Amino acid sequence: MGFSNRRRRWLIALVVSSLLAACGGGGGGNSNNTPPPTLPTVSVSPAGATYATPITITLTATVDGTIYYTLDGSEPSTGSAVYTGPITIDESMTLRFFAKNAAGSSNIAEEIYVIDQDAPDGHTFTSATQIVDESNEATFQFFISNAETGASFSLLVDDTDDSSDAITRDGDIDATGEQAITVDLTTLVAGVISAELRLTDAVGNVSTR
Repeated sequence: MGFSNRRRRWLIALVVSSLLAACGGGGGGNSNNTPPPTLPTVSVSPAGATYATPITITLTATVDGTIYYTLDGSEPSTGSAVYTGPITIDESMTLRFFAKNAAGSSNIAEEIYVIDQDAPDGHTFTSATQIVDESNEATFQFFISNAETGASFSLLVDDTDDSSDAITRDGDIDATGEQAITVDLTTLVAGVISAELRLTDAVGNVSTR
């Protein structure tokens, strides 16, 4: 009977010891559930492109962090300008930026902004001849040379008679050399004919000749 009691106490002690081990020693262990910091990324709005007027851009980090940037294309560092609010872009420039927090630094990103406020220039507008007659009036040609590629054109041809309608031709400049526009002038009244060319570049700047 004495042996049986000692054996029972030993079994109970073993079970209790196992339970304590499974429970982490009865209340010990790491109770800190704070996640580690996350590496930031930075987005920019609007993106780099060609604009006709000055713009204001904003930089936004996905998590808390300090954003550093440059506007001259140089590589930014923690010694560069710190972003504190919207940036005005009023001339062509290259923006480079990154964010840094306790987790580290994001990759350096780059956006190129072009501010184009100049109307298309440097092109010429001519006609095959200054005389319109029966031999050429149905297929009269105008020529645009050295125009800005990507611009659109609007050609208006008219006479001095209010009874006839002006003729218009619209299209895109698809070559940097010479581009021909063929117009049927048979509906116009004989006399003085005028032709006006309007070029509009990709961002809306307009020139008229």
